Amino acid sequence: MRNEFNMRTNAPRIPTLVGTAVLPALALAMTCGIALGKTKADDKKADGPKTDSIVYVQGGEQKTRAKVVVSSADWDAVKFKAGSIGGSTVVDIVWGDAPREYAQGLRALRTRDGRAAKDAFVGCMNARAAGIVERAWIDELAQVGLGEAYLLLALKDDAAYGKAKNAFQAALDANAKSLHANQILRGLAEAELGQGNAAAAQKHADALVTAGRSARRPLWEVDGLFLRATTMRSSGNTAGAGTAYKDAARVAGQYASTEKSPSAKKALASLQRQAAAQAGWVVLDAAIASRKPAEFDKARTYFRSLTQKLGREPEVLAAVENALGVIKFATDDAYGALRHFQTTEVKYFSVAGEVARSLYYQSKCWEKLGDAAMQKARAKDLSDYYPKSEWARKL
Repeated sequence: MRNEFNMRTNAPRIPTLVGTAVLPALALAMTCGIALGKTKADDKKADGPKTDSIVYVQGGEQKTRAKVVVSSADWDAVKFKAGSIGGSTVVDIVWGDAPREYAQGLRALRTRDGRAAKDAFVGCMNARAAGIVERAWIDELAQVGLGEAYLLLALKDDAAYGKAKNAFQAALDANAKSLHANQILRGLAEAELGQGNAAAAQKHADALVTAGRSARRPLWEVDGLFLRATTMRSSGNTAGAGTAYKDAARVAGQYASTEKSPSAKKALASLQRQAAAQAGWVVLDAAIASRKPAEFDKARTYFRSLTQKLGREPEVLAAVENALGVIKFATDDAYGALRHFQTTEVKYFSVAGEVARSLYYQSKCWEKLGDAAMQKARAKDLSDYYPKSEWARKL
């Protein structure tokens, strides 16, 4: 498997996605090669063309091609005067002429300050208009940053979802085969979901699956399958969601079995476990809807079987713990459920999607138990630490 270019890794996550603003910010920082101390004088200095560096993988080893001027970059190839490098092998491009406004925008994204991020990325586009940055790559990447900023703003203002959609679409129009296609297509899907358009979101999820195959980036393909399942669940298509999760587990497992890079193999194996766990949530959702003891037994059996099939890994154990908690919560044992959700938060804090789920249900448990202060505290933690998760949207 080729290295994934700036892949968002907290997908449900994958997907699920899927997420926070931190990873997109880091991805942009890596891509743009920002010098935080850059001044306007530096921007205007014309000592010759600023050069770029391309980080890529060859023969399983990471290498850097420095002091080149990239003329175009997409998932087919990154081209420069002396030649090109296959796009599927590219890990990062450090752009030599990135304006200083990127630093401001990225700092704002890291601190989840959507307004400051928006202003900074608009400043980047102004830098392009003023000729401070002359190459077209900024037309794409400034819009990606702007889209992420608007998704943050949409947490408090639904109107921002439309602006996020416009920004991500502009990025896609600028480069249909973008090395950031996973981030762009996921951003479009998240904006559509925020507006309640599950069918439109699914089209972007399907496009991400196709892009992953075309770009030869397995993590994109698996991310797209997670996203497809999320959109199907949003539209009430539980059978389709279950199939998508099973497909994600199967595809991730297949790629993991042939992957030679230890880190890539580990990432794919983790996604396989997450997808298998997500398929179990579809089973449990059906049990909650029917409230039949036999259906709850079926869900309980499914989750407990995961440790035998996939090992006692954090992604599996966190899902099992949460599932047992949800079953107790659904059968009116709020106190017993709370203990499971608290265990997930403390023991499996690295599994972001399940921790977000646990915080949501902790707030619901405290609500049932009549403790309004704890209910609000848990809900605030969910909104603060996992603002873009599906669980934060449910509050």
